[in-house]
Amino acid sequence: MDVTLNRARAGRWLAAGMLALCAGAGAQDVDPTEAIPTAVKEEQFKFDIKGRRDPFTFAKVDTVVKPVPTPGETPGVADANELNKIREAAKRSFDQAEQALMSANSRNAMALADQGLEAINKAKVPLTEWPELQELQEKLFRLRLAAERLFNREEAEVAFKNLNITVTGVVAKDRSSRAIVNSHVVGRGDLVETGDESSVVIVDQILPGKVIVRFRGFRMKLDVAQ
Repeated sequence: MDVTLNRARAGRWLAAGMLALCAGAGAQDVDPTEAIPTAVKEEQFKFDIKGRRDPFTFAKVDTVVKPVPTPGETPGVADANELNKIREAAKRSFDQAEQALMSANSRNAMALADQGLEAINKAKVPLTEWPELQELQEKLFRLRLAAERLFNREEAEVAFKNLNITVTGVVAKDRSSRAIVNSHVVGRGDLVETGDESSVVIVDQILPGKVIVRFRGFRMKLDVAQ
C-alpha cells in the first residue's frame, strides 16, 4: 500500500513539474478581449534547391496578376479606328494582288500580298477578336501561295526551255513505251540526259507524238520534233 501511495504522489509531482516547465518556456500574455481570427490566409511557398545545401529550403510565392491590355487604353495597343484603317489598307492590297495574279503578274502579286500581310501584323490585338481581319489575313496567305507557285512555274518554264531538250521519236504502247530524248532511248521514270547535273528531268509519260516530263516539281510537255 505504501508503494502504491508513493507512486501516486510521484505521478502528481511529475505532472505538476511538466506543467510548470511548459508554462514558463512558452507562455505569453494574452488579451482576453482580443478577437481570435476565424480564418488565417495560408501563404504559398515553393521548394527551391538551386544553390542550396538545405533540402528543406522554401521560397515564398508571390502571385502577380497582369492586367489585360484594352484597345485604345494601353500604349502600343491599336484602337478600333486604327484597326479599321489596317483592315482597309490590307483589303486594298488584297484586291490589287488579286488583279495582278489574274493578269499573270506573279511577282507583283506576291509583293502586294506581302504588303497586306505586313499591314495586318501592325495590329496589336489577337486576330480572334477581329474575325473579319483574321479572314482577310487567311485570304492573303492563300493568294500569296498561289502567286508564288505561279512565279515558280514561270521560272521553271524559262529554265526548262534553256535546256534545249529534243524528242526525235516516240513508241507509245500500253506497256513499255519508249522515246528518243536527246538521242537517248528512255522509258517512264528514266532520267533525261541534259548535260546539266543540277537540272533533274524525269520522264513521266510517253504519249503519241509527245513526252511529258517532270522538272522542279512541274509537268512539262515535249513535242516530237518535226
